[in-house]
Amino acid sequence: MRILITAGPTREPIDAVRFISNRSSGRLGLELARIAQAAGHAITLILGPTAGTPPTLCRVLYIETTQRMHDAVMAEFPAHDILIM
Repeated sequence: MRILITAGPTREPIDAVRFISNRSSGRLGLELARIAQAAGHAITLILGPTAGTPPTLCRVLYIETTQRMHDAVMAEFPAHDILIM
């Protein structure tokens, strides 16, 4: 199966140095990607700013804002069988 997973926080800029974010670490999404990949699935990971390291063989799209997250999900979902958010 082709699985699309989102993980990590998003950041909405207020000005050049400040932003609003959430406390998501992305750890759950990264672990789900690892487990699904180990089970033989093709993984695309849409990843917000996080210190976590994605699995080496999965495709990773790095995003920062909610708009970029939305755009990436909408563009990628049709090519996948499952979406985990």
